[in-house]
Amino acid sequence: MTIYRDYRLAVVAGPAAGPTRPRPAKVHLMQSRSLTMRRACTPVKSALLLAPLLAWLSPAPPARADVPRYDAAGPWEVIQTSENIVVQRRKVPGSAIHEFQGRAIVPAPLATVLAVLEDQAKHASGKEECQGELEPSADSSVRSAVVYDRTKAPWPVAERDVVLRADTALDPVGREVRVDFVTTELRCLPPIHGVVRMPYMRGHYLLRPVEGGRATDVEYQVHADPGGALPRWAIHMAARKIPYDTLRNLRSSSTDPSHEPTARAIRSRPEYQQLMTMVAKIQASAN
Repeated sequence: MTIYRDYRLAVVAGPAAGPTRPRPAKVHLMQSRSLTMRRACTPVKSALLLAPLLAWLSPAPPARADVPRYDAAGPWEVIQTSENIVVQRRKVPGSAIHEFQGRAIVPAPLATVLAVLEDQAKHASGKEECQGELEPSADSSVRSAVVYDRTKAPWPVAERDVVLRADTALDPVGREVRVDFVTTELRCLPPIHGVVRMPYMRGHYLLRPVEGGRATDVEYQVHADPGGALPRWAIHMAARKIPYDTLRNLRSSSTDPSHEPTARAIRSRPEYQQLMTMVAKIQASAN
């Protein structure tokens, strides 16, 4: 699938400090290279003090993951409105971590927004041999892809990685494109020693052309557990900024002309043309 694997909740940061001179590090939890949190860690000079910190942040043995119950999720709570981007969160039974959602209008056609996501996804593609391990979707119109992402972390936080299945479906009748992504396990991408495999990530993009096709209404939703021993407050502080940063960066990237070749290819796809034909009909009837 040409899926938009832009969705990473991971621990990402700059170069790690050397073994003899611990230096201030920045803990970043982010989506698709969108910065979310910075919390400075002061240098630790005592090995006695450093030992428990390393134990807290080092890879933890696999644990039984909670089973989120989305059908019983609580109401959405608006936690941020800035630059016409609305961010919400809600509690999900079976999980100690909130689910987050962001919505915004991107002033670019649907094909351009899809092109940005598709181009970004190329940098996070899974191994080609992994594609054969994916169970085909029951809907033949859905495009599926494997997405693998591994991100470095500031010392002394362990690296994270995640394997995702991403499915894209165009709905001409509903005049929308939906990209669903969820963690999966594949033999071709086994866990790596010393790297924390994120136990869970689930989310979606929902894209709808608006303003006669000149702009795109974007909804981005994500629920993720970065794994390891990160404290809940740190996860929540970081995760609440993921939707905002993701949508803000999507707006900015949609003005980059380098995405035009991909957008041109998307516009030539029959399913896209069918969707936009429906949008044009609705627009004509409204006038």
